[in-house]
Amino acid sequence: MRQNLGELDKTIYKKFISKFNKEKVDLETNLLNSTISSSNLQKAINSALDMSTNLTDRWTCGDLSQKKKIQNLVFPSGLSYDKSNGKVRTTIVNSIFSCIPDISRELRETKNGKSVKNNQFSAWVTPKGFEPPTVRAEI
Repeated sequence: MRQNLGELDKTIYKKFISKFNKEKVDLETNLLNSTISSSNLQKAINSALDMSTNLTDRWTCGDLSQKKKIQNLVFPSGLSYDKSNGKVRTTIVNSIFSCIPDISRELRETKNGKSVKNNQFSAWVTPKGFEPPTVRAEI
């Protein structure tokens, strides 16, 4: 096997490929055997919606443990501090939260009298039939 830094020894490749293939089979088996009841799924969705709508209050009122949980939820890869310019950086924002700034900016423009295309947020919605239907917020 050719890699960016040179050839990968065939014995090492065979050793690890069999190990990873076994892990893959085990994970697939666990996935097939796992069951999520719709009532538990609905509870999890409701809990996630409740938490995400009250994130600021939970952060402000939360203790250190709660703040760590929120930080790990929103920034799963963690945060880093760039000492040279005094800024906090992150490489990944949880996809649930990453669209919030875009939506907020567009809604602010709407309030300022600028027109908004009806379909501009449709790219964030998966077409019917592509994924199992999910609970949709009613406005």
